[in-house]
Amino acid sequence: FSQFNYSQNISESSSPGQVVLVVTAQDRDTGVSGVVDYAIIDGNHLEHFAVEESTGELVLISALDRESVASYSLLVRASDSGLPFPCSNDTLVTLIVTDSNDNEPCLSRPFYSETIPLSTPINSLVLSISSQDGDIGINSDMLYSLHPVNSPPAFSIHPTSGDITLTQNISNSSIQVYHYLIWAVDKGTPPLSCSSFLTLYTLQQNVYSPIFDRSQYLLSISENVFTNNNTLTYVSASDSDSEYIIYSITPG
Repeated sequence: FSQFNYSQNISESSSPGQVVLVVTAQDRDTGVSGVVDYAIIDGNHLEHFAVEESTGELVLISALDRESVASYSLLVRASDSGLPFPCSNDTLVTLIVTDSNDNEPCLSRPFYSETIPLSTPINSLVLSISSQDGDIGINSDMLYSLHPVNSPPAFSIHPTSGDITLTQNISNSSIQVYHYLIWAVDKGTPPLSCSSFLTLYTLQQNVYSPIFDRSQYLLSISENVFTNNNTLTYVSASDSDSEYIIYSITPG
């Protein structure tokens, strides 16, 4: 053989019929004894490759998938036709399957939801998005984007980390639910993408205590007042956080 061993990269998107490489061997004999034939004798159990018997052309005969098998080690034999005993020699052909962008990314959830207090400071982290991609290298590098769906752009997403943060003050917002579409696009050629929905619910944080409209109530009650549910007075309180207030009497 012209080389002790051969090594070649081949893209998983290569088409059947493509010549991967050519192995060559020389025989100093003449006539029939100098005619060399080639054959794959090991490593081709999946039958993805064939070698042209007379030329040594190694040809791809079926589609590859790097995610299933990332490399092949083929043992190729060169044999002459000498008599009475043919001679042969072997060489190792290593084929490295390179990645093509053939796997769509997938976000970790088809639907995201989160509840955030209205008092959340600007630039606070709301949640982090992640994704998976069966490809490698740049084909698995992801870019994220956030698109409002009938909602104001009060949140943003970091294009590479997937961190979603609050970008506007929502403390005085009357919006109770924000809807967004999350897009994840890989950097392969052509780029592949996926999407998920995001719903953010706002929560009024209980910051303020109820305040009575008077600091104290003074009542004069006659001793002969009936006790069966007579109304003695009304007390009233207000709360900046809520319209709903529950009253009770504590011992004292």
